[in-house]
Amino acid sequence: MQRMLYLPLRGPCKYTTAAAIQESWVSLFLAHKQWPETYTKPPALLIVSQFEPTYTCGRRESNRLSEEDVVYLRTNPSAMVVNTLRGGQITFHGPGQIVGYPILDLVDFQMTLKEYVNRLELSMLRTCNAFGLTTILTEHRGVWVSPTRKIASIGLHLRRHITSHGIALNVSTNLSYFNKITACGLKNKEMTSFEREGIKIPLETVQSHWKLISKK
Repeated sequence: MQRMLYLPLRGPCKYTTAAAIQESWVSLFLAHKQWPETYTKPPALLIVSQFEPTYTCGRRESNRLSEEDVVYLRTNPSAMVVNTLRGGQITFHGPGQIVGYPILDLVDFQMTLKEYVNRLELSMLRTCNAFGLTTILTEHRGVWVSPTRKIASIGLHLRRHITSHGIALNVSTNLSYFNKITACGLKNKEMTSFEREGIKIPLETVQSHWKLISKK
């Protein structure tokens, strides 16, 4: 079994804090791949936290929002707007939402990208089910309570088989932030959470369970 370090960031923290750590760790992997005799390969790393209110844009939307769009998203209530390298479109991160960023070499874990995505989805599905919330997988990525209600999202970036970015699971998230966007570009769908579905449970409890499942 491959070694994986666990880095919980006390939250809510700034998105940019986690992003900087993530990019630094990816750079260590890439340096080893390019100069293996000079740089030691780092262990896999799982960053887990919750963020201050932040809208993140995937590659398809990065730098495409108008100034008016950015002002709209940043105000009433206030939130950051950040461009990222991950796949997918715009989504929201905030307090009450578990964000997990596994940084690893898929070659070491003998997984294809598709197998890795499936594994992430199953880890969140099983976490939800463990607390009495029945969830499903659909033709769209992520984990769903019903075909129209999504509780967890996946957005990834891959460089030379090195993964970055990851998952977001809504526990007690303020879902009103999602009203300003078409989350993940999916029309006629809505975001939900444990709390919205009638299950009130500490975020830390759900996070600990997901961590154990995701590292198996």
